[in-house]
Amino acid sequence: MNQSKTAADFFKSAENDRNIPETNFTTIDLEVVTVHRPVGDPLLGDQLWNEVDEMSALLDVEMRKSLEKNGIRVGVIGSTYPAALEEMLGLTTREKEAFGEEEYGFSKRPLTVRSGGEAEIVCSLAKRIEGIRIPMLDGDEVRDFPENSHCKLRVIPKRSQDGWIKLQVLPEIHHGERAMRPTGSTTGWDQKFSQKVLPIFSQRFEVELNVGEMVIITSDGDNPHSLGQHYFRSEQETGDMQRIILIRLASMNKSGAILKTTHMVE
Repeated sequence: MNQSKTAADFFKSAENDRNIPETNFTTIDLEVVTVHRPVGDPLLGDQLWNEVDEMSALLDVEMRKSLEKNGIRVGVIGSTYPAALEEMLGLTTREKEAFGEEEYGFSKRPLTVRSGGEAEIVCSLAKRIEGIRIPMLDGDEVRDFPENSHCKLRVIPKRSQDGWIKLQVLPEIHHGERAMRPTGSTTGWDQKFSQKVLPIFSQRFEVELNVGEMVIITSDGDNPHSLGQHYFRSEQETGDMQRIILIRLASMNKSGAILKTTHMVE
């Protein structure tokens, strides 16, 4: 029987997956974990959120209310992880011994981004999106998107001081056929082979993280038309599943590789 690990060991193993060549860029090392649990799992309730900082994670009260209205819940977890998170990662239970990592319900990816750069996190596999309520800056719209559409989060980490970053998170919907398109970024406009992108600026938020801390993002409420439902819930043969996205600040370096995107497994 393998010795039980802790969540700290779990995230540390993602750091060891990196193979980063020397460059002249200041980089930020993130670890992105997607956890899948059955909807209604007690581990997703008070057992978890009583140990998550929701208030200081989003100092903008109106932004927090807007995210809640649209079915999205956000918080910050410090370097000491909640017991519920430990169990969801399967590190303090016998379940990890019976299932492989992907089968058990989570995936982890190292992600290195230049300070001020950006990356995409895929929240859902390609699908048809029907009846999603989009909170635009000038009012809400209910829209459908064709097959092969994706719900994604665009993340932009920026160094604020030694050991600290401000992480901006922007929900987007990627849809339509892939083609060469003019694409805006933090450095201007470029041509990129991609789908059409609908950025949902009204739900863009920012959190501050110290090294070792992470932001947790998932769904809240049961409105089938909300962003949270489409981003973080899915129907499976075994029942409805809920996704949790964890983005941890692993380290900050004066040199490293630049990876612009990462793809998460649903």
